[in-house]
Amino acid sequence: KLANPYEEDLTEAMVQELLGRFGDHVFEVGPRSLEKVLADLLRAREKTVAFAESCTAGMASSILASVSGASRILQGGFVSYQNAMKERMLGVPGKILDEDGPVSSRCAQAMAEGCLERTGADYALSFTGIAGPGGGTDETPVGTVWIGLACRGGETLSRLYHFGGGRELVRLRAVYSGYDLLRRHLTGL
Repeated sequence: KLANPYEEDLTEAMVQELLGRFGDHVFEVGPRSLEKVLADLLRAREKTVAFAESCTAGMASSILASVSGASRILQGGFVSYQNAMKERMLGVPGKILDEDGPVSSRCAQAMAEGCLERTGADYALSFTGIAGPGGGTDETPVGTVWIGLACRGGETLSRLYHFGGGRELVRLRAVYSGYDLLRRHLTGL
């Protein structure tokens, strides 16, 4: 309720201004979280998702599983922190790990494809990166994360991100960037 009933409510004008500035970066005008928006999109399309997680270590699965009804859309996933686990559990070729490294576009794509194949999901997101505080190099600094998206019957893509902040913030930003990558795919953005 307005403090002064004679003042004009500029809320809608402000919402339109923000939408104009941020466009498709706005995932919701309302109370739903990004994980809820993503879950609703998947449910409406009767699709499932699975995760192949390295640097996020199960966080993407955990956050999405917190949404009521997630069992209808969350197929499962893998936490493959070590390279040997990426090879064994997800079928990432050793050649990719040796030539490109675990924090690379090809590794993110192979992780997503392996997850898709092994879970039977419609979509698979992968996360591989360096959350810190150590482990970074000049070529691959802390906060570098590759996110892969594999789609049943479609092509696999990957995106490179550079996140600031501490370890938990890097992991959280990676998860929500992955959710948004899939949201954009589902909505044709």
